[in-house]
Amino acid sequence: MNKTGHGDTSLVQAYDELKAEKIHIQATLSDRCHRLVLESDEKDVLIEDLKNRISHMRRDNQKNKLLCEVDDWKELVTSLQLDRDSMSQDIVRLQSLLDEAKKQKTSVHIEAQQMARGSGQAGHDPPLTARNTASAYPSHGTSCIMKILLAVQDCATTMFIGLTMLKAGPPKFKVDAEEDTVMII
Repeated sequence: MNKTGHGDTSLVQAYDELKAEKIHIQATLSDRCHRLVLESDEKDVLIEDLKNRISHMRRDNQKNKLLCEVDDWKELVTSLQLDRDSMSQDIVRLQSLLDEAKKQKTSVHIEAQQMARGSGQAGHDPPLTARNTASAYPSHGTSCIMKILLAVQDCATTMFIGLTMLKAGPPKFKVDAEEDTVMII
């Protein structure tokens, strides 16, 4: 039988804050990853344009115009780096929330069998959700910290993409006008 309302309400509040922050971070990361993909495509087009301009630079004598295009690309790379830095802060923020929940010994004791048992059939208790379990089992402590990750599981893929981008870092480039090349280094 559930004990909702008889436990430490601060645990319920901590979970609610974690859930709200998870939703915000998920939306933010999804949006940023989408924009990073679009900017990456735009970067590829710009690189190709640079290559074409370099190949015709001597003939068309458009060195100044070429340098402007290079500056545009530098600006795009800088923007990409800022997005990655901001995404990193979001991920650090999520981690700090998980650490805080651990310190408060927040329990979100969600078990698959218990969830199935409480599927709403007659004679069964309601599902042991994270909210009512935090009140019913406030003493479970740090042994349940991994259960908190279930609350953010649906944004794990997006976070993996973000972390991969952060690890990769921004692309570096070198323009060699004499050799008519643009190298990504």
